[in-house]
Order: sequence, then structure tokens, then C-alpha cells
Amino acid sequence: MSLPDPADPTAAPSGGSRSYDVTGVTPRPSLEIVPAHLRSAADAFDTERIELSDAVRQAATELNAIGNFWGSGEEATKFFKGVGGGTGYEAVSSQAIQGTDVLLKAHEDIPALILLMVHTVETADWDSIAAILSALPAPDTSLPVWGESNDADDS
Repeated sequence: MSLPDPADPTAAPSGGSRSYDVTGVTPRPSLEIVPAHLRSAADAFDTERIELSDAVRQAATELNAIGNFWGSGEEATKFFKGVGGGTGYEAVSSQAIQGTDVLLKAHEDIPALILLMVHTVETADWDSIAAILSALPAPDTSLPVWGESNDADDS
């Protein structure tokens, strides 16, 4: 079985058939997955994680070097602890640290998931996938395609 031309929305795998009307349907560009491009994206996330981590560490070091810059009076306590239900520097700085940790963790996980996708693409049994897809029934053309305008949504 050979795969259809991805640029032709009417093309069917050899041995399969698609007999639905595509009049007025704008072909979308194919989604070509190039493992080298994905690896490059994973590397970019990893580089960004390292740079972000370094920048946060440097900013924290500089801020900590200043010490207790808010002082020790009543206004300083309000600034540090908050007042009237508002959050102070103590809580906000803790939230900023937690948020940064989450961002750094995401920048660690994203490249790993991208590389997992590369591995999946490289090891997939594309002939079996094409056979499964060619066995699917023709789409119901009375239903809107996701992402396209639906006259029913306009009312």
C-alpha cells in the first residue's frame, strides 16, 4: 500500500477510496514531521531552560545580597507581610519562586516530550497506520470541520 499525496485532499491510499465532495474546501498544507527540526526545537527549549535558570539564579543572588531592604519599622512590616488582606513581599516572592520552578520544570519536560515524539515518528509502522486510516468511513460532510466557520455558530 502506498501513501497518498498529502498535498491532495482528495487522494486516497492505493486500494482505498474516498468518494466525498471537496468542492469549496481549501486544501491545508501537510504536516511534515522532520525529526531534525524537532530535535532542534528540543535543543532550543533546553538552551532556554539553562539560560532562564541562570538568569533567575543571578537575580536571586543580587536581591539576596541587598538583604532586608525594607527595613524594620511598621511600614516595612506592612510591605513584607502585607496589609488589609493584601499579599506582601514575603508571599509574592514565594509565589514567584514557585512559578519559576514550574516554568523551569516545563522547560525540562517539553524537550523530553518532543524527543519522545521524534522517536515515535521514527519507529512508527506507517504502513499499518495508513491501512487503518484508509479503512475509516468517509467523513460526514454535513458536520462542520473543526476550525472552520459554522453558519450555526453565527446565529
